[in-house]
Amino acid sequence: MKPPTYELYGQPGRLQEMLGITTEIGAKIAAIVTFGSAIEYHLERYIWQALKIEYKGVRPKTDLKKITDLIGMLEGHAAELHSAEERDFLETWCTATRLAFEIRNDIVHGLPIKLENTVVFNRNPRWEGEQRRKDFTDFWAEDYALDRMRAFMAVIARIIVELHGGHLKLSQMASQATAVRAIRQVKRTLEELADRSYNPTFEKY
Repeated sequence: MKPPTYELYGQPGRLQEMLGITTEIGAKIAAIVTFGSAIEYHLERYIWQALKIEYKGVRPKTDLKKITDLIGMLEGHAAELHSAEERDFLETWCTATRLAFEIRNDIVHGLPIKLENTVVFNRNPRWEGEQRRKDFTDFWAEDYALDRMRAFMAVIARIIVELHGGHLKLSQMASQATAVRAIRQVKRTLEELADRSYNPTFEKY
């Protein structure tokens, strides 16, 4: 059977090969992006609960807000919590999520270029002398880097899904040793990666 015209013209398999996006690499990228979408969904709804925002039959104040704005709203709520344990846990989650979405945005909005055997996503380049409001960033989609980011996004997603779904209260989550240790590890590693231009520990990742 003759393939449809869009397959013949688009040649998605050939294009993926040209960019260095193997089936395995593509699956990991898809997981990171998918986890990101889930995080945005559950974060907005958890904010409705935590900040007691009206949403039924009206347009909630979270509508059309960027993920960074939603994180900021939760950070503001966290700062007002009386429990230091709960405040620290939410603030750690917010910092980790903000940093993780910087990398997620590199993947989603960056120009993919194959360098040797690796696809590199380049965001806000200035290759033609143009000026940009934001700094240039890139993400090298190597196996170990994708595995790490997928795991980071999974930690972030699991926490907000459980909080929004009511599986665990914030007080319970903030005292759960494994969850606390995991989100702190994610935050610490992402902070080091964000400072890679001068952080001597960058190479260990």
